[in-house]
Amino acid sequence: MADLETKLNDAGDQLVVIDFFATWCGPCKMISPKLEELAQECSNIIILKSDRSEIN
Repeated sequence: MADLETKLNDAGDQLVVIDFFATWCGPCKMISPKLEELAQECSNIIILKSDRSEIN
């Protein structure tokens, strides 16, 4: 999570989208390609991913 905080701080005033996902989550798998597409189309948006599969 500290790495996520560092990336957020480094983003400054840029728009950041955080995808909290789990490897077993069907909807997460469905939205992932769309987020990748968004990242390629909008260079001013930072998309971060955080795998929550093992979080209790």
